[in-house]
Amino acid sequence: MPHSPITIDSRFNGPPNSGQVGYVCGCVAHQMDGPAEITLRKPIPLGVALDPNPADESGLVLVDGDTVIVEARSNAMPEIEIPPAPGLTAAEEATRQFISSPDHPYPMCFVCGNQRPDGMKIFAGRADSKPYRASIWTPSREYGDENNLVREEFSWAALDCPAGFAIMDDGRAMLGRMTALIEGTIAVDETHIVIGWKIFEDGRKRFAGSAIFSAAGERKAWSYQTWIVLKG
Repeated sequence: MPHSPITIDSRFNGPPNSGQVGYVCGCVAHQMDGPAEITLRKPIPLGVALDPNPADESGLVLVDGDTVIVEARSNAMPEIEIPPAPGLTAAEEATRQFISSPDHPYPMCFVCGNQRPDGMKIFAGRADSKPYRASIWTPSREYGDENNLVREEFSWAALDCPAGFAIMDDGRAMLGRMTALIEGTIAVDETHIVIGWKIFEDGRKRFAGSAIFSAAGERKAWSYQTWIVLKG
């Protein structure tokens, strides 16, 4: 399929002055066939047209001039155990717990920033008696397509931050690699549950998963991610 330049609007930031990685991964994955593994090589510039160039038969690189920002390749989804969703009441309580917390490494993040009134409002707090983070999410119509289904890039964005908070007890970290599978329709204006959990660690690497469910617990999407704990 032909590849079009990708420009990340300044609104869709994660850390200050850099694109929200899950959103960017989703934009890239949209230009590939089948499940894609996306690897971040550099912070993602905002408001700059990034060119997707073929890398091999099944991949591409997103470049800013001569600088590789993102690498992408087709890849099968890994086999991981995905926890069931908590009940809606538990997810709502986890969300309230997150909002009331004074600590947030990226309060202006488009997805999880608790100081972003125009954000996606995914606040993954600790789920009581569950080994993961959880949030309710009711996607607004601005994230939907002509059929009022959430567009792929916003589904990937929603899967990013909950996994990050699941591993950030080990220190502030940055998402380095992500693959995701959208299994079902995610409708706007309907309540969903998003969870993130830690899988294992290797040195400074943290491996995590995340998933989106309907309010009734039907799984709609999931991801596998590699995070890097920052030094210091």
